[in-house]
Formats: sequence, structure tokens, C-alpha cells
Amino acid sequence: AYTINISADAALNYGGNTIDDVAENSLVTAGTEGYGIEVNGGDSTNGPTTITESGNFNDDDTPIPLSPTALITSDGPNAPGGTDTANTVLVTHRAAISTATVVGNYDQLVTYTVSGTF
Repeated sequence: AYTINISADAALNYGGNTIDDVAENSLVTAGTEGYGIEVNGGDSTNGPTTITESGNFNDDDTPIPLSPTALITSDGPNAPGGTDTANTVLVTHRAAISTATVVGNYDQLVTYTVSGTF
């Protein structure tokens, strides 16, 4: 079993300017400033293991939290026999700007941490 946590060092920012986080239960929309992620969990190989999108990450676009938060959980072992494309999770970072967004090179450090249970 394992858990994947996600956290960010700060909001998506450029100098003192930030891109607004998308509101929970909504989507990042072109023309409206917003930033968040969409998560699509995969399947496991060789077993009845379930890979689950955790908490608010199981629907719509979601803001990236500043403190470690469960993104994906697995309830059992995973033992692929070789090259394996089934054991994947797709995380799509989505950002949109508005006419009021300040031009610049925005950045953010996002950390993914995997913790296994043995």
C-alpha cells in the first residue's frame, strides 16, 4: 500500500503577483484567472489493489495545498512483472489568465512524496 502526498511552496507567483487558485468544485476556465490540478488515477497490476484519488482531488480542478495533503492512496500491494503503463496517475496542471493578470514568468515548487507501507 502507498500514499502520494502533494504540497507547494507558495501560490503560483511572479514577484508579488499570484495567479488565483481555482475555487473548489469548479474548473479552470480560459479568460478567468485560475490555477489548479486535475487528477486521474490509474489501475494496479497483479492484484485487487485500488488506486484512489483522495479528498477534493477526486473531482473537478483542485488548488494545490501548501501543506502535505494526500493526493492518491493505494489499499494494497502492486507488483508489475516488467514495463508497466497501468500503474500511472495523470496530474494535469491547469492555469488561465484574465486581462488583469500581470505579465511575467510565474513559478511554484510542487512536491510529490510517496510513502509506502511494508
